[in-house]
Amino acid sequence: MMNTRIGIEPAGEGAVLIAKRLNPKETLTVTFDSIGDVQAYEMEISNDLRLSGSEKDLNEMLMQDLSMIEPGLKPVNQQEHFRRGICDIIAEDRNGNLVVIELKRRQADYASVTQLQRYMQQVEKIKGKKTRGILLAPSIRKNAKELLERLGLEYAKIDFELQPSSQEKAKIRGLQKKQETLERFC
Repeated sequence: MMNTRIGIEPAGEGAVLIAKRLNPKETLTVTFDSIGDVQAYEMEISNDLRLSGSEKDLNEMLMQDLSMIEPGLKPVNQQEHFRRGICDIIAEDRNGNLVVIELKRRQADYASVTQLQRYMQQVEKIKGKKTRGILLAPSIRKNAKELLERLGLEYAKIDFELQPSSQEKAKIRGLQKKQETLERFC
């Protein structure tokens, strides 16, 4: 983490931990009101370190070929800014419908589904075109999956990892559709 600076400062009975990333520029501040115990442990050195790539890495890879999500899917836009957030990918399916794709590095939750629905509604309103929504994540919580199905949205399981070589930032290991669509029967 040469790109990240971490510091800790005493604050009353607690402490403040500050982590600053230089590229992209981000700051994370964690405040501990009190400290009950402090322990230090040796870390085992291992060559088997696996990291998950960023959503940005995954977004870039998917924009190169959206057909792994669905045949005939073509990119229209990425990182579309809305009043309440940034939509990861907007695509068009082979039937001319717009498709909003929301990516999650970790397990998708209830908020992920409502976020996807909000973006979908905004795209549909702006473009005046039928719009679908696909949530891509390694896994999904039960309540989120139930809401997703009630709203008629789609989920696809995607598994990816950061590669140790600098040539390839992230590798998509697999994509599995979790919800059958009518296209399967046509």
